[in-house]
Amino acid sequence: MEKLEYFNYLRTIPALNFIGEADHPEHLEDNLYGIFQCFMPDGTGVEAVFSPLPDGDLLRERILPVYKLVEQKVRECLKQEIVPGYFVPETIVCSDEELMQLGDQFINNIKALSEYNNDNEFTELMAGITNVEIVKSREELDESIDDTQDYIYDALSDYISDYIDSNDLLSILSEAYYSIACDYWLSYYLQYPAIKTDLNCDIFKPYFELWARGYYCSFKTDALLICP
Repeated sequence: MEKLEYFNYLRTIPALNFIGEADHPEHLEDNLYGIFQCFMPDGTGVEAVFSPLPDGDLLRERILPVYKLVEQKVRECLKQEIVPGYFVPETIVCSDEELMQLGDQFINNIKALSEYNNDNEFTELMAGITNVEIVKSREELDESIDDTQDYIYDALSDYISDYIDSNDLLSILSEAYYSIACDYWLSYYLQYPAIKTDLNCDIFKPYFELWARGYYCSFKTDALLICP
């Protein structure tokens, strides 16, 4: 199946019948922004999106917990005739110990990726990140981060782009995945079953666990910062 054929297949799914014809076949992904929201509140029918994909079952199983996280909240919104635009989990109060453990796992996973790719500059930068700090607010987090966050963000984006072939069917779902929460790292976690590496770790799993609990995280020179 070619990408345009897959795109036209998606248009036949009843929940996605609003998708128009592709104006620019080279940018099919732009037409699919927000399609996963069409299967709220519980993800019923979303399996149709993945059935033509080689790793479709794994991708479906990975996204279903996202619906579960927001299902009750979405049902309450729908009762008020409000259609949520994004997936936003409720914040769960966690101990600092639990958050720091997840933060350490995320740091170590990224270090493993930098070493796997033989990126000496990235590996050296990650070697300096040895702490996890819990901050009280998003504002405090934003005030504390520096260029380190941008460097890591760009490096991870480049690596994941290399692993997802631009000719692969999955590539046209990139904007759909991003639009779940306007979060590329979450989108990488959800696509990870289709990313083929020899790394023995689920790189973005700790990040997902933080997001699922309603927490944000960002890097600075020597630490990963986490806040509700």
